[in-house]
Amino acid sequence: MSFEAERAAIEGWFHDRWERFFAADAYWDGYPLGAPTVRADCRVAYDNVQFTAPTPDQDNPQETVWVRLTILPAGASQITLGDNPIRQHNGVISVQIFHPENAKANCIRRVADIVSAILDLQSIALTDVSGFVQCRRSNLRRIGPENGWYQVNVDTVYVRQNSAGVSGALSLAYGLVNEDLDDFVVGAGSPVGVTLASPARIVFPVTTEDHPRFWFEPPTGLAFGAVYNIAIERTLGTFDHTWVPFNPKDDMGAFNEDRVVFHSKRYHAGVVYIAAIHHLFEIEQ
Repeated sequence: MSFEAERAAIEGWFHDRWERFFAADAYWDGYPLGAPTVRADCRVAYDNVQFTAPTPDQDNPQETVWVRLTILPAGASQITLGDNPIRQHNGVISVQIFHPENAKANCIRRVADIVSAILDLQSIALTDVSGFVQCRRSNLRRIGPENGWYQVNVDTVYVRQNSAGVSGALSLAYGLVNEDLDDFVVGAGSPVGVTLASPARIVFPVTTEDHPRFWFEPPTGLAFGAVYNIAIERTLGTFDHTWVPFNPKDDMGAFNEDRVVFHSKRYHAGVVYIAAIHHLFEIEQ
């Protein structure tokens, strides 16, 4: 896992989607000056790469709006031991958006929507090594006018991690569980295949009064812990979320110490979670 692989993966991911998303009619519906005609790939400046900014056009800002993508590493840590430890890096992907100042119409937040759609909660595989970049929620930040341009930034916190331990696909089960943690409801797609190189996208069942907690069970021989990054899309508000390990009971009512299942806190009925679960690592048997 390398800084160069991180740069190539993030810039490549952005470039491939930027051209397609920028041309999508959905982002320009209702815009009074019409969709842009200038090619999208002319509008992106990458860090320390030659780029000539356009001359701002107040009459047709959609033709000269442009962005600069910068990757800002922040910290690093090693979260497991051994010959092939899991290493984790974090930082911010900052996309500066430059829009002609005092233009006839304003499309800057349309462009911010495009950037956010490309990066928000996305998992980006590293191409030449085993690992991935997991993006968190994208945030819009106003900078303001300067030198004929009006600027906003879309900032996306990310975590980069290598994939250590297991390379083959294994199965992960998930669903809902009752308060006593002894009555499991299995999700429609359970068990789902997981690998370390790419997270498993899991759509949990909707919570009910009788089954208010979410649960998932890692494959045998894999461990999961609180240090791991879970990207969760909350469709009903914002909730604090913690996974708690427990040993489920067997058919005789005794705790099965050979199984470790993780459950969430209690939620009210009607909560939906869509989760990207990864950061599993191999443990000795």
